[in-house]
Amino acid sequence: MLDEFISAFIGYAEVESRAILLTADCGSKSIMRVSSEFPRQFVNVGIAEANLVSVCAGLASCGSFPFAYSIASF
Repeated sequence: MLDEFISAFIGYAEVESRAILLTADCGSKSIMRVSSEFPRQFVNVGIAEANLVSVCAGLASCGSFPFAYSIASF
């Protein structure tokens, strides 16, 4: 499921520079692909899942299109 999400995000990020993927210190090959191909559209907020949502809200209020990714248990 993560690979499909990242593939869809990459397709969107290629045409929309305001798309930003944010994660809370979750690492995978798929996520690292985004960080290397779209470094200006990737933010790792660290181990701060609650802050992840707040940062997304702030970015959205400024005109960005944030996408939050974290593990479901968090």
